[in-house]
Amino acid sequence: MQVNELLNDDNEIMQAMQKHKDSVESFDAESVHVETKNTQMSTLIQRIENNEINFAPEFQRSNEVWDDVRQSRLIESMMLRNPLPVFYMDASNDGKWKIVDGLQRLNTIKRFVVKDELELTGLQIMRDRNGQRFSELGRELQRRITEADIVIHQIRKETPEPAIYEIFNRINTGGTPLS
Repeated sequence: MQVNELLNDDNEIMQAMQKHKDSVESFDAESVHVETKNTQMSTLIQRIENNEINFAPEFQRSNEVWDDVRQSRLIESMMLRNPLPVFYMDASNDGKWKIVDGLQRLNTIKRFVVKDELELTGLQIMRDRNGQRFSELGRELQRRITEADIVIHQIRKETPEPAIYEIFNRINTGGTPLS
């Protein structure tokens, strides 16, 4: 992806966030409802397979920012049983979650596990797995990925939309507006 494309994506995010700026400042903090779930990666894999995750919500940038090496290293981390950062989902529509944080990680899972199209490359520890797809891994390594423990913060339907934008903003910029 070119730098100009990334800048355009950031500008689109800024425009969407600017649109909601006035209402973000006025939502009631008591109306924010976030539920934390400890589960396994298979939960998200099943939702991806059933098209129950929106990979392009209006506040997200392109879902193809990470290159194959970075995606491969995430998979390698899972095979090494390293814990993953938490995921944030707008679960206001239980039938179709929106990704608030974790888009690149979920796009990696989609490409590697669900579509079986990513060939591992640039692995640092498990170099003998370079060139392999999910279907070519042994069952033990497949289980390490699908049964990886994860944490999902689910933003519930009672949460107003401006609060969701504010959560996205704070997670992705540390509270500093994108520029």
